[in-house]
Amino acid sequence: MMSLIEKCNEIRELKSSDDDLAFQKMNEVLVGYRQEYTCDNVFYLHIVDENNNYYQIFREQTEIIFGLIYDMFNDEEQINEASSDPSVRDELTNYMKFLDSIKYIKMNIMDVPFENADTFQVQCFYKHMNNCNTFLKEFYEGIQELNDAMDDVNNRLDDLTNRLTTMSAVRGDLEDLNDKLTKIR
Repeated sequence: MMSLIEKCNEIRELKSSDDDLAFQKMNEVLVGYRQEYTCDNVFYLHIVDENNNYYQIFREQTEIIFGLIYDMFNDEEQINEASSDPSVRDELTNYMKFLDSIKYIKMNIMDVPFENADTFQVQCFYKHMNNCNTFLKEFYEGIQELNDAMDDVNNRLDDLTNRLTTMSAVRGDLEDLNDKLTKIR
């Protein structure tokens, strides 16, 4: 079985050749991570994590996964392109907040005092984690909606192709019948 680091490195390599498959593989990694650390789509840590070497496994997994997320989503060229388009201002603002949250998490994951859950630093960390979770959830839901729409278009095209094939066959039969009637006259 591949380690989390190996999976993430494989996804990074895959991104250069098959962006869609890389994001699909990243989602598989994120699903497992979310199952561990979210409830009702909100980030939280279990009491058992505290006993787990003071959240060390969580810290290590988060550092690895958020490094991958940043590598997958941080695209300076696209950001610069989108920056000049006023029609995507709201989406770009949301995207930049997402990237800022990733940076915050990456920079602070090893230092957050989770054992003192009421501290400003912990609450701020939770806020950034939930921001990322929400963004990623909406991102993957959007991909699913697009895939569903494309499947619907493909199904309709298949249906149209079948109808055109049937109509072409009927037209051929009618032409043959017309030729026979012409010969009879």
